Amino acid sequence: MATTAFSSSAVCFFTSSLPASSTTQGSKTLTPFPILPLKPCILVASAKPRSLRSNFVSNVLAPSDADQDVENVKSSPGCKLLVANLSFGVDTSELASLFGQAGTVESVDLIYDKETGKSRGCAFVTMSTIEEAEAATQQLKNHELDGRALRVSPAGGPRPQRRFPFVASHLLVKIEKLNAKEEKEIVVTWSRASTILPTMIGHTIAVHNGRKHIPVFITDRMVGHKLGEFAPTRTFGRHARNDNKIRR
Repeated sequence: MATTAFSSSAVCFFTSSLPASSTTQGSKTLTPFPILPLKPCILVASAKPRSLRSNFVSNVLAPSDADQDVENVKSSPGCKLLVANLSFGVDTSELASLFGQAGTVESVDLIYDKETGKSRGCAFVTMSTIEEAEAATQQLKNHELDGRALRVSPAGGPRPQRRFPFVASHLLVKIEKLNAKEEKEIVVTWSRASTILPTMIGHTIAVHNGRKHIPVFITDRMVGHKLGEFAPTRTFGRHARNDNKIRR
């Protein structure tokens, strides 16, 4: 009867474990406790239990703004272009008007250095369709803007964790100061892992090779390489001489 009346609840019964009759221990007579009637103990459960999964999904698994940006880029593959070798004075409006000649420009994102806050000389331009992106690549490839030939190529899909070329901050600051003053002088550095940027063209950088500083004049063909590649740590002289005479 109790189980049918409380089908959605937990029912438990408590009974006495002592015997009903009296017992005698030595000269003392022990009177047992009276047996109490059975009383059901009802544990009422909530009709609508709290869903931990729904709370977890709403608080933890909610998509972030970065994930939404990646999804937006994935929805239009092939429309994003990488524009390199830009002048550091070019802004987004100038790029938008330039690429607007080939079609509708969805967005223009200039890449800035986190430490200096200055442009890195490259940007991402997103067109509305793949056909317009291909047309912009053909029309504006090697197009001169502020005296520099643009390098336009497909971005190759979204890269949320893309790492930019490493350049020592002190070296970049020195080069920027010299470019602002339009001066040329030897810049001394120990950073062999720094990547050569277009802003370094025409400068002489003394790179340490472990023993001394080697002056390296930067040309346009060195862009993208490491400074340490042009200051080798070892110098090859000649092969070891073979003293064994050839006998005939």
